[in-house]
Amino acid sequence: FRQFWHAVMERINQNDIDDTDTLAAWRAQILSTILLFGVVAGFFIVAFVIPTIMAEKLWQLAFCDVSLWIAGLYLLLRPGINYIIRAVFVMIILYVLGLAIITSVGPLSGGPAWLFAFAVLSGVLLGSRAAILALAINALTFAIMGFLITTGKWVPDFPFFTSVKSMYIS
Repeated sequence: FRQFWHAVMERINQNDIDDTDTLAAWRAQILSTILLFGVVAGFFIVAFVIPTIMAEKLWQLAFCDVSLWIAGLYLLLRPGINYIIRAVFVMIILYVLGLAIITSVGPLSGGPAWLFAFAVLSGVLLGSRAAILALAINALTFAIMGFLITTGKWVPDFPFFTSVKSMYIS
């Protein structure tokens, strides 16, 4: 496992980060771990969830899940992508996934947890300014959703979940 992990880290991480004790090296290690775990776990999750999504006719969520998994796979396997670019795209993936789950399954689903992860990991991987920006984006997102719900422009027909299967999906 160590040889596999070392080979994966060498392929993913930038070559210009030599010191293993710097903040940049630890951030790159955390990002690579998130990508590797996300792609491996995402494969099984997507494979398990797609039949249920098709049965529930949540086509938007199916498209989003598969597209984001492919994007994560690309970020993982494509060598030489700058750390900042990879980190920003991982944050975009987390945000879009959270938003897609909220709009497809409901606001009391797992979507807000993904948006929370977006804010926290923005701070861990990109610093405090990115975390503040992520929190502002989340606040704006929830404010827009609240406005749309209270004005009746978006009437979610799911008080909690549309079904038990939807709860498992989220």
